[in-house]
Amino acid sequence: MVKQVKRSPSRRAAQTDDDRGQADPQPGIAQRAYELYEQRGYAHGHDREDWIEAERQILSERRS
Repeated sequence: MVKQVKRSPSRRAAQTDDDRGQADPQPGIAQRAYELYEQRGYAHGHDREDWIEAERQILSERRS
Protein backbone atom coordinates (compact mmCIF):
# COMPACT_ATOMS: atom_id res chain seq x y z
CA MET A 1 0.00 0.00 0.00
CA VAL A 2 1.36 3.42 -0.97
CA LYS A 3 1.21 6.09 1.69
CA GLN A 4 -0.31 9.36 0.52
CA VAL A 5 1.58 12.43 1.66
CA LYS A 6 0.02 15.87 1.57
CA ARG A 7 2.39 18.35 0.02
CA SER A 8 2.33 21.99 0.84
CA PRO A 9 2.69 24.47 -2.01
CA SER A 10 6.25 25.15 -3.00
CA ARG A 11 7.87 28.32 -1.73
CA ARG A 12 7.84 29.71 -5.24
CA ALA A 13 4.10 29.13 -5.66
CA ALA A 14 3.37 30.57 -2.22
CA GLN A 15 5.27 33.81 -2.79
CA THR A 16 3.35 36.90 -1.81
CA ASP A 17 3.56 40.36 -3.28
CA ASP A 18 5.75 41.35 -0.32
CA ASP A 19 8.29 38.71 -1.33
CA ARG A 20 8.51 40.24 -4.78
CA GLY A 21 8.88 43.79 -3.44
CA GLN A 22 5.35 44.79 -4.42
CA ALA A 23 3.58 45.16 -1.10
CA ASP A 24 -0.13 45.97 -1.08
CA PRO A 25 -0.39 49.77 -1.28
CA GLN A 26 -3.87 49.95 0.27
CA PRO A 27 -2.80 50.35 3.93
CA GLY A 28 -0.49 53.22 2.97
CA ILE A 29 -3.20 54.82 0.87
CA ALA A 30 -5.67 54.55 3.75
CA GLN A 31 -3.17 56.15 6.14
CA ARG A 32 -2.43 59.00 3.73
CA ALA A 33 -6.15 59.57 3.06
CA TYR A 34 -6.71 59.85 6.82
CA GLU A 35 -3.86 62.36 7.07
CA LEU A 36 -5.49 64.43 4.33
CA TYR A 37 -8.79 64.22 6.24
CA GLU A 38 -6.98 65.49 9.36
CA GLN A 39 -5.38 68.34 7.41
CA ARG A 40 -8.83 69.27 6.12
CA GLY A 41 -9.94 69.73 9.74
CA TYR A 42 -11.96 66.49 9.77
CA ALA A 43 -14.45 67.99 7.31
CA HIS A 44 -16.84 65.33 6.05
CA GLY A 45 -17.84 64.84 2.44
CA HIS A 46 -14.39 64.70 0.85
CA ASP A 47 -13.54 61.06 1.45
CA ARG A 48 -13.40 60.13 -2.23
CA GLU A 49 -11.21 63.13 -3.07
CA ASP A 50 -8.89 62.34 -0.16
CA TRP A 51 -8.63 58.68 -1.22
CA ILE A 52 -7.86 59.54 -4.86
CA GLU A 53 -5.23 62.09 -3.84
CA ALA A 54 -3.68 59.66 -1.36
CA GLU A 55 -3.63 56.94 -4.01
CA ARG A 56 -1.94 59.30 -6.48
CA GLN A 57 0.71 60.26 -3.92
CA ILE A 58 1.47 56.73 -2.73
CA LEU A 59 1.63 55.19 -6.19
CA SER A 60 3.81 58.06 -7.39
CA GLU A 61 6.22 57.45 -4.49
CA ARG A 62 6.36 53.73 -5.30
CA ARG A 63 7.30 54.40 -8.92
CA SER A 64 10.24 56.62 -8.02
